[in-house]
Amino acid sequence: MRPKILYLCTACPFAPSFGAQLRTLATAMALREIGDITTVLVTARDWGEEALQRTRDELNLRAVIPVVKTPKMGIGERLRHELDPRFIKTTGSTVSEEDRQRVREWIAEHDMVWVTRLEVANTLGIYDWPNTVLDLDDLRSQYFLAEIGHTKGLYAKLLARRKAFLARRRELATHERFTILTVCSENDRPLLPNAKSVHVVPNGFPPPTTEPVYDPSSEPRLGFIGLLAYPPNLTGLKWFADNVWPLVRQQIPQATLRVVGKGWDGAGLSHHPGFEGLGFVDDVEAEMNSWRGTIVPVLFGAGTRIKIAEAFSRRIPIVSTTIGAYGYPATHEREMLLADEAQDFADSCVRIIKDPSFAASLADRGWDMYVDGFSWEAIGERIRAAAEECLQQAGKLAKDPA
Repeated sequence: MRPKILYLCTACPFAPSFGAQLRTLATAMALREIGDITTVLVTARDWGEEALQRTRDELNLRAVIPVVKTPKMGIGERLRHELDPRFIKTTGSTVSEEDRQRVREWIAEHDMVWVTRLEVANTLGIYDWPNTVLDLDDLRSQYFLAEIGHTKGLYAKLLARRKAFLARRRELATHERFTILTVCSENDRPLLPNAKSVHVVPNGFPPPTTEPVYDPSSEPRLGFIGLLAYPPNLTGLKWFADNVWPLVRQQIPQATLRVVGKGWDGAGLSHHPGFEGLGFVDDVEAEMNSWRGTIVPVLFGAGTRIKIAEAFSRRIPIVSTTIGAYGYPATHEREMLLADEAQDFADSCVRIIKDPSFAASLADRGWDMYVDGFSWEAIGERIRAAAEECLQQAGKLAKDPA
């Protein structure tokens, strides 16, 4: 008999493509291969009827649980928030008591639960999660620690350090709340207790319909893809615009940078010569295929950038900062170019444009890395392994004979 799996997520699996949606859909597809999946959305967002209906049809969407803001905390709850690692009213959001009880009943009805992100579990107001895999994805404590060096003013730095401390303390308590944990990179695994039982499920990207070929246009065009409402993307792109791009244009005056992603209008970048803000693009594949390379000038953040897996999957050369490539086992001048100083980053961009043979070799090795470790087929195996270990511990799946 196939196990019954309850899948709790916050992003609609069939919404327009973005990082959290892609990870949510990849996970759902892998879980569907080993069990009968029931999906529940815990969200404050309106995803549109078309995306919801497809989720009903393909992933047995049982309910959309609305998220609302929590009432203002009193003094007692504020003290618990700061001092008690078991206090979980940390997201600023909650659900009704009726919906919370419904989720408890559904947990009891299923053989296993998969929860995307700690925030979903805490928003539901449930501390103990038997027979459950928690996909932490990235570690929020690491995001706040990285943010310290990129905030201005003592108060902002102290606030980021406090957030990092509180997030870290709650991450360390996850092993007592959930059966299995997953993270998105090998770098994050040692940061959690019982690291040997933590599964690594990288961020991946869906496969192209045909194997791509690196054949950029004759124009000296680079590209960037990402939501500019996300602070690491905007901060990194502004650093690139102010410090790197003038150095690139000194050597290649006709160079252009195409920026794909929502938020361009309010980003304050349109005055930079050669910057072309495209916003949302229907055919991202065709657009990226016209680039000589893509840039990942991320200066802080946590987890792994799915834009790197996407570039690998499209056979596009990459120039990235070290933190931008965090979690990918890539080597400088093998699968991508890595640079943290403005001049080095600019020289790398120029090299990609002026040396198409070298750029193609980077793209080819990046494609090989994608196939081996970051395609949906590759990460699907890891998702199923985490789920099967959870089912075995719950006594719902026999262990393979030794």
